[in-house]
Amino acid sequence: MAIIEKLEARLDGIGHLLADRYFAVPAYQRAYSWTDEQIEELLRDLSDAIRQKDAEYFLGTVVLTKNQSGPHAVIDGQQRLATISILICAVRNYFVAIGDAERADGLHREYLAKKELRGLSETAHLTLMASDNSFYEAYILPKPGPTAKEKSKAKKGIPASHARLETALRLCTEHVTTLAKTTHTPAVVLLDWIDYLDDKVKVIVVEVNDEAAAYTIFEVLNDRGLELSVSDLLKNFIFRVASDKVSDAQAYWSHMTGILEGAGAEEKSLKTFIRHAWASSNGVTREKDLYDKIRQHVTGKQRAVALAKDLSELARRYVALDNPSDELWREYGPPVREAIEALGLLKATQIRPLLLAIATHFEVKEARRALPMLVCWTVRFTIVGKLGSGPLESGYADRAQEVSGGKITTASQLFQASRSFLVSDAEFEQGFAVARSSAQYLARFYLRVLEKQNTAAEGAEMIVNPSFDAVNLEHVMPQTREPHWETIPVDQHTAYVKRLGNLALLDRSANEKSGNLPFSEKTKALGSSKISMTREVATYHDWDAKAIDQRQKQMAKLAVRAWPLKPV
Repeated sequence: MAIIEKLEARLDGIGHLLADRYFAVPAYQRAYSWTDEQIEELLRDLSDAIRQKDAEYFLGTVVLTKNQSGPHAVIDGQQRLATISILICAVRNYFVAIGDAERADGLHREYLAKKELRGLSETAHLTLMASDNSFYEAYILPKPGPTAKEKSKAKKGIPASHARLETALRLCTEHVTTLAKTTHTPAVVLLDWIDYLDDKVKVIVVEVNDEAAAYTIFEVLNDRGLELSVSDLLKNFIFRVASDKVSDAQAYWSHMTGILEGAGAEEKSLKTFIRHAWASSNGVTREKDLYDKIRQHVTGKQRAVALAKDLSELARRYVALDNPSDELWREYGPPVREAIEALGLLKATQIRPLLLAIATHFEVKEARRALPMLVCWTVRFTIVGKLGSGPLESGYADRAQEVSGGKITTASQLFQASRSFLVSDAEFEQGFAVARSSAQYLARFYLRVLEKQNTAAEGAEMIVNPSFDAVNLEHVMPQTREPHWETIPVDQHTAYVKRLGNLALLDRSANEKSGNLPFSEKTKALGSSKISMTREVATYHDWDAKAIDQRQKQMAKLAVRAWPLKPV
């Protein structure tokens, strides 16, 4: 446990704080995350406070570690410090734009960056975490100049946190412009804003002797995370318990977040990853219980560092679950890559702890059997909806825990251990026989797999082009009744138009021509298709509810073979 040798707490204006100190956001902290709504709310609140001449506006707590020779580490409060700095940049930019260089330079020196006299290099008052700071110092901190247009061209395809920084500057700039336009004395109004930020926008500044102690203060001040994301709370708890091993924990945490952010993950994805990673070894855990569960487990610095290390290693596999082309799957071969793609298409999130456990603990040959089997289970649950998301997640997480613990080591053992909650052949056939699909991408997936199974039974194999541009989804009974399908009652049309038995895959050009033509004319395009299940539709004399039911029952029998329960 960290010993708080010395703690200083005081009330200060956030502007004065920025002017008075140098700050650095540690690399393990999350990137800039304030949304448009948060920034706009702050600007509105400040406007109201200034207009009403409020003596103070309280902006929360800033937790720092003391540093006699360098910048103070920001443990809590970086979002507020960054946003206020950006607002001051916007005010400075206004003065640059109207040619008031003296005021612009004064603001820049006082609050944003000071120039060292000998080498004339600038030191920023606020240094963001590494992945954000390069953008901040290149595009936001500098005073606008003749190269501003050229710089803006370089910002295409920027990471999400960079886009949020850019948006923050845009919103602050728009706010400053509005303030300037609504008064005859814009310089006075804007300098009043600076004075208010400097002295009246208050923060409680808490400074402690070291980072481990800072995490203790952070936790207490935030009342066990009620105002925080779970990931922030867990990070600071792990760092606090890590004590003198905190640098190791920070390195693992930075590696983990770097992998996730590099794959485009947001804050929500980070906490979901932590929960899934934890569940893969410890069983199902709800988000609201995650902090308590981990706190009960992490009872010393060795466990704290070990957990951070485990998360770092699991992050690599976790991001691969979203990318069938990831290098991780190379040795697994096409069956696993196809399974990863299918699970992504099916949006199978409850199964992720189990996928993570298999990717971590199964031998490659068993993973090749297990992952396609999990696709089959997921299709069956999607069609039948036998379990709600809660029981399904529990079932998968329990199996994940057994895989991680070494109790389950093969695909066959996984099947046997899961039989009690799976969808049986009879249940699946019955559910598939009446299934509808409003999501075209799912309907296309089902039909492509069924076509492959259908031709395989004849000793051949038909791989349907998955591209929307090449093959379309044909509603044999069209989605519009007029003018050729009006004999179909409205209620029957509503009930059957999205039934899987009414859907077929068809070459795009043929699909566009068939439209809502009468069935007798549609059979020409359907009958000439290279897709066997589409050609079969053309063998029907009429197309109505009876025909759709008949076809879909045949499809359901095929589905049982296409998505088997047992590993192949």
